[in-house]
Amino acid sequence: MSDLPTMPSAQSSPLRSVEVGRNSFAATPQARGCTERSRGHSSCRHVPGKPDTLRLVTGVAKATMLRLAKIAIGVLLMAGVSTSRLEAAGPAAIPIVDQRGNTFSLAALPQRFVAVTFVATRCADACPIANALFAKLQKRITQSGRSLALVTLTLDPSFDTPFVMSKLGASFNADPAVWRLASGKPGNVRGLMHAFGVTVQPDDKGIPDEHSSMVYILDGQRKLRTILLLSTSLSDDVFAATR
Repeated sequence: MSDLPTMPSAQSSPLRSVEVGRNSFAATPQARGCTERSRGHSSCRHVPGKPDTLRLVTGVAKATMLRLAKIAIGVLLMAGVSTSRLEAAGPAAIPIVDQRGNTFSLAALPQRFVAVTFVATRCADACPIANALFAKLQKRITQSGRSLALVTLTLDPSFDTPFVMSKLGASFNADPAVWRLASGKPGNVRGLMHAFGVTVQPDDKGIPDEHSSMVYILDGQRKLRTILLLSTSLSDDVFAATR
């Protein structure tokens, strides 16, 4: 995304090491707030009728860029939040429901790594971008055999029921063996949002049009390995983070 302000680095915003499976989704010492290549990227837009096709878009409105950057900075700062508010939450074991109606948890996924992002089906801003990028990433995982699960979790659980998420998954040919689109009980979903430090600002109609738009990489112990920005190089960034 052109003219995007430089994001704080791990050195300027140190992240605390916390075990996800026990207390919270905070970071290991290796976690990075964003990748070096996230600077200067163009944005991308989902092409209607072609879920996994991206087009580079330049000249995005300055106000929109600054708003998204502000949200992203807030998330990076929140990654180092005190774990006292999350004690006993056990977020990796929180049950959620995928597009097939099956209950699962992040801790129970068989893959070595998990990439998690949050979207809302009513969002017309960053969410279509995130969905298109994950569709592209799913293809690469399938071709490479990388032990990596994708999880797209709603941040609008009252509207995005498992049925709604199943329709979204079908529109992107999501394979549940690789890519799960999840919802669940609102309290469980909000517990995960809280654990990841996801922030949402709904509009006057209750649509979450302003929210955190990041990708969280969890390792085999379900500790946060790194945080990535949405960008046209997301596939390369995720694969680099899951070696």
